[in-house]
Amino acid sequence: MARDRRGRRRNPPNRTATRTTSRQSTPRLRVVIATSPKREVSGITLQHDVRLVRSALLYADHVELMSPAAEMLGSFDSLAASGTSGLLDLLLTLDDATIARFGAERFPPGWRDAVRVLASSDDGTWEAMSALTGREVPQEIRDATREFRNVLASSAAQIRTEASQMLDAAGAHELAPALEAGLLTLTPVATLGGSVSDIVDVFAKNLSELLTNSNRHLLLDDQIAGIANALVREGLVSPSPLALANAGEAAVAHGLIARLPAFDTAPTDEILDLRRDLDLPLKRYRRAVAEMSARLRSGPLDGDIAAEIDHLYLHEVEPALAEIREGMADHGLVREIARTLALDIKPLITGAVGSVIALSGVSLANLGTLVAATAGSAPLGLAATAAAAQAVIEKQKGEAASRSHELFYLFEVDRRLSQ
Repeated sequence: MARDRRGRRRNPPNRTATRTTSRQSTPRLRVVIATSPKREVSGITLQHDVRLVRSALLYADHVELMSPAAEMLGSFDSLAASGTSGLLDLLLTLDDATIARFGAERFPPGWRDAVRVLASSDDGTWEAMSALTGREVPQEIRDATREFRNVLASSAAQIRTEASQMLDAAGAHELAPALEAGLLTLTPVATLGGSVSDIVDVFAKNLSELLTNSNRHLLLDDQIAGIANALVREGLVSPSPLALANAGEAAVAHGLIARLPAFDTAPTDEILDLRRDLDLPLKRYRRAVAEMSARLRSGPLDGDIAAEIDHLYLHEVEPALAEIREGMADHGLVREIARTLALDIKPLITGAVGSVIALSGVSLANLGTLVAATAGSAPLGLAATAAAAQAVIEKQKGEAASRSHELFYLFEVDRRLSQ
């Protein structure tokens, strides 16, 4: 038995003991985005989804996207990546009614077994079978196998090309960085083989559950907000008051961030860098958003909420950003020196211009000697030195006040995205 320095026995440490702690995990702010499919001339687009995701990434700790369009494109991309095996699996899962809609009205019984054989066989397979049975496999079977495998490979290549083009046109690449970072997940609502009614049922069920979930911040596009409003109005869902409050907060957070001048030009990877750098300002910003959303007269499911957020931005946020911008401006030091010396900056600047013109016939070296000899003893030089020191202090105070402002996060996000 080991002993300590005073000779007392000391129990050996228990290496297998499980340590417990009373410290609880920090709650995470999760935003769930629900969107309806949008189309452009080129096809399905995710630009609307991407815009909501990017603003949510600048506010939340984690983002979930419930989007039939995004999931359909994701399923199509997975199908393309799976090659011929994935395409064959999809073909075999389609029911006869779906097959008929593609123009194949009459399939012989057992066609799925025949397709499996055709897909898994080649000339070597038939040679081995001929040697084993002593009977030659008919040439038409060999030709059918070769033709089917060629069609399968050609279809898989075509799907890969079309999937790539469709994803690029839809803007899906903007979701990739957040998905890879684990900050964005997709909520399943559809599959390639699912019917429209199945998708609607799953989406409505998920939406109803979210309206009663107090641990999520629900962010809806206009069409889904209208559907949610109808569910509540008709008594099909009784939303949680806290869930509605969280949804109002999410709407304000998105609305203010999305109204920043530089927001729409920012790629997702730059947004991910920003959210890592501005953790403390983000916490202050969340407090401001919660306070502003509590004063909303419109609910998150109402059509007037966008107009009310416009009012917030114009009358509260934009003036505050202008004040922060002024406090952080590069000319702050000049302004503070002038104020300390009770000088008017305009005559100072115009006088400087006139002085420079007057120097055209004076040696700059002689001028430098004169300034060095008189600056330390002249009362104005002493006053200017003291003013400069005081101005530095005042400028630092002004910047500190600006940085601690609850809306500094919005200012800094816009500033960095503008660079």
